[in-house]
Amino acid sequence: MQSYILPALLWLIAFLVALFAWPVRDLSPRTRGFILVPLCAVIFAIPFFAPAAPVAAKIAVALTCPLFAGKLLDAHLGASAWRGRPFLEWPVYLLNPFVLVHRRHLLERPRPKAASARILARGLLEVGAGLGLLLWSFGADLGQYAFWLDHLVKLLATYLFAFDGMFLTVTGGLRLLRCPVIDHSRDPILAVTPADFWRRYNRDAGRFLYEDVFKPLGGLRVPRRGIVLTFLVNGLLHEYLAAVVIGRVTGYMMAFFGLHALAVAVTFRWRPRGAAALAGWAATLAFLATTSVLFFRVIDLIVPWYDSPLPLSG
Repeated sequence: MQSYILPALLWLIAFLVALFAWPVRDLSPRTRGFILVPLCAVIFAIPFFAPAAPVAAKIAVALTCPLFAGKLLDAHLGASAWRGRPFLEWPVYLLNPFVLVHRRHLLERPRPKAASARILARGLLEVGAGLGLLLWSFGADLGQYAFWLDHLVKLLATYLFAFDGMFLTVTGGLRLLRCPVIDHSRDPILAVTPADFWRRYNRDAGRFLYEDVFKPLGGLRVPRRGIVLTFLVNGLLHEYLAAVVIGRVTGYMMAFFGLHALAVAVTFRWRPRGAAALAGWAATLAFLATTSVLFFRVIDLIVPWYDSPLPLSG
């Protein structure tokens, strides 16, 4: 139990740094920036002081600290939306990992309880199915047959458990609690282009990247440049998380997001229909399945993920 004390203290320090930034919202943009930049630097540095074990505690600190820094950035860029809001909303916002762009969620209308319950039920069903499939796959030693069989089964299980099921569960659960939230997921498995996938998947993070990274980088005035730079920023964030936990830079996350940056930049205006949509769906699934090996290579460096050597090993 004592091994969790230092990670808990580090998390508390990061939370308090973000919490006491509340008065900064009333300052001028330039003054806010001068204050928030060093505060964010401190928050980003904190996870490096977490001990390597237990790895779950280090991962928790590594995930939550960038969230606090991201929320400070969003509060800086959307400071006017916070003026006049009660202080209690600020710690609630900081502690909710599924709301990044607070002002955007506030625009959501209340949903019927029955509809929210259906989303929650579907999410729980997917989470249960994904967890069951994941546990089975780790015991089935699928790697003895083929690496790609092992990868695809675990990718499907992770999709059901985390990449879709978790987001549906969160959306339905928060709406039942009368919290206004956007759809966190819109069936990303049905995407017909890589750009369509990223519009459907983890939409809260997507909204943050759109509002707080893509727009400041030029937005729709220079969309392709903005898309590539936004994906590279996302890649840097994931590379940072991997470096904190693994202890070194691997480059796999940057490679993954770099490939997707190019794919999204090429397809962001394409809206295929009919046979073209079917072909686009198949091609998108193949692209995601292939490139996701880069993503899961990082996971495999943290915990044993595959039952056979990866094509990227060495």
